[in-house]
Amino acid sequence: MGIQLRYKSASQAHVAGSTLTFKNWIPRRGPTGGRVVVDRFWPVFTGTDVDVAGTAVEGEDCWRFFRRILVEQVDGRQRWNLTGDESRVACYLLMGSDRVPEFADLAIANNQTPSFMIPIPMAKRFTKRPKDYSLPAELLSRFAIDCADAAEVGVAGGTIGIVGSYYVIAECHEEKSIELKCEDEVKAFVLANTSGGQLVVGGRLTDLSLFQRAASGGGSLANLTDVRIDQAVPDALLRNPDLKEMYAAARYAAHNLPSTDGDPIHNDPHTLATMVACPVLWSTEESSAVDGPVLDETIVRLTNSVPSLEAIYRVVVPKSHGLALGVMRRHGLRDDSFRMKTKGKTKRDPGKWAPHEAVFLPASAPDKNGPPG
Repeated sequence: MGIQLRYKSASQAHVAGSTLTFKNWIPRRGPTGGRVVVDRFWPVFTGTDVDVAGTAVEGEDCWRFFRRILVEQVDGRQRWNLTGDESRVACYLLMGSDRVPEFADLAIANNQTPSFMIPIPMAKRFTKRPKDYSLPAELLSRFAIDCADAAEVGVAGGTIGIVGSYYVIAECHEEKSIELKCEDEVKAFVLANTSGGQLVVGGRLTDLSLFQRAASGGGSLANLTDVRIDQAVPDALLRNPDLKEMYAAARYAAHNLPSTDGDPIHNDPHTLATMVACPVLWSTEESSAVDGPVLDETIVRLTNSVPSLEAIYRVVVPKSHGLALGVMRRHGLRDDSFRMKTKGKTKRDPGKWAPHEAVFLPASAPDKNGPPG
């Protein structure tokens, strides 16, 4: 895969409630001529004059400086579409508690200059081949950040003044082949009522957490008792201990005992004593893009009295046919140039690809214009 590459966008000034769009800062070819592929984005907020009055901003709520984050492909597919605090929950779910930054509380004071840098993962750590989901730079349409306003950051009631700017770092690698990658979507949906609701899937549902947006990183889920999901979790599993303890073991958070915000021991919202996120589904290192049923929709069923619960979830979706054709034209490739990377072996004859494999699994072809080998 070569060396790790990092490309930094130009900065754009914070304008409350506006959308900042970052495009065309990542080269399509790396220093050795390979195809550049994004593994992770790091959006950064740099404050030059942040005033906090009345109530301090909890470290968990500093993610709210990013009001919404959107990663969009050239075909319009939204690979990531979450608010800042939703992104925090999703990062713990998808990356593990040892990979997610936390921040110290923002104290009551004027003229502060805080900086916050958060990860947006394209490669999925807890899958069989994490970089199968990385995003080729040529397929990125835009990375967008909605700037926070005072009410979004001062969710606990404080008065906030914000002067600062945003930029994005893309953490990438080079590849010596042209891959049609797996595609997924990370998004959120507010359930219809306290007993659950219908969830639009449109692919394979791999990861899901329940969350209530509120101050201090989220509202308590103490009144959420158990969860069932049609076709995925048929038996009611208790929020605690069933789901919490299984998740903690799977995500290396079994001994996650948080102390001060910003300390090296992180505050995974799924494993805190007062849980503010409930893990329901999570992928593992053996998870493949063809594992599990393909669903148009499913029903989330709860024993619960917490209102306005959100499902924050990841879906592996069928690859875009139009996007694949565009890649093939751009690189002068044909169908028979590709070999498919299945779970067990490589299939070189497209005529033998099963339909369910062709639309979900990655395929690779020689890079005619890249470096040899």
